[in-house]
Amino acid sequence: MPHECLSPLAVSALHAQDPELLPQTLPMTYQDWVEKALKGIVAGDLLEGRLRCPSRVTKISTVPVELDEEDAEDDDPIPPDFRLELTSVYGQADPLDSEAVILAIGDSDEIPLDFSLPADYFFRIGQSSTGDLAEDLKQGRQEIVALFAGLAGRETLDLYRPRRSE
Repeated sequence: MPHECLSPLAVSALHAQDPELLPQTLPMTYQDWVEKALKGIVAGDLLEGRLRCPSRVTKISTVPVELDEEDAEDDDPIPPDFRLELTSVYGQADPLDSEAVILAIGDSDEIPLDFSLPADYFFRIGQSSTGDLAEDLKQGRQEIVALFAGLAGRETLDLYRPRRSE
């Protein structure tokens, strides 16, 4: 169901933008999910300026990090950033540099990489599919939870944990 695809974090972000945006009762319709939830998240300040639509990632490469004075004093090596080559539907190329990449394209290898795997801060979600949409959604959520808990250094972090009333 559409409402099952929204984490409590997404619902909180939507309510912070507009408390009246989402229906107060669930389940919601697919139209509500697209018009209110997905478009609401895209229009919100968390993703402002970060989406390149309609574009497609056609290559991912690594680029060296330009160190500032504070980073240069640190003894720990900093892994390279990633450069995503984006191509618009009009054929225009537009590079985007990022510190981390999370691919959620299943087991597809259609995006060429110019580096070896595994790579620091490069993650893939949904590489194994059962063919059962509900099971694959559950598995994908578990992968997302584990990834973000590891990145945050908080073993108990769960973006999909239901909100508890106080």
